[in-house]
Amino acid sequence: DILAYAARLGLELNADAVKVKYSGDVESFKWVVKSAGKTKVFVVGGDKQDDEDALIKETKDILEAGAVGWAIGRNIWQAKEPIKIAERIAKVLYN
Repeated sequence: DILAYAARLGLELNADAVKVKYSGDVESFKWVVKSAGKTKVFVVGGDKQDDEDALIKETKDILEAGAVGWAIGRNIWQAKEPIKIAERIAKVLYN
């Protein structure tokens, strides 16, 4: 519920967007997105993941929950093949 509160606070402050941590669960994160109202929700990139397939699944889950995207850094820049993972993420985000 702290994530939903943070998202709601963004709405109350009339923010264009908020950046919050992903809850790890699509259904609970839908509540976070709903709590944000008209404020766009982005997800923080989080810790480095070695499993690229898990990263792609998380990207799909985040979008399914209603977030508009995520601020991802180290999971691309520190990847063994950064261009490859960036292309896989982009395919999910833009298709």
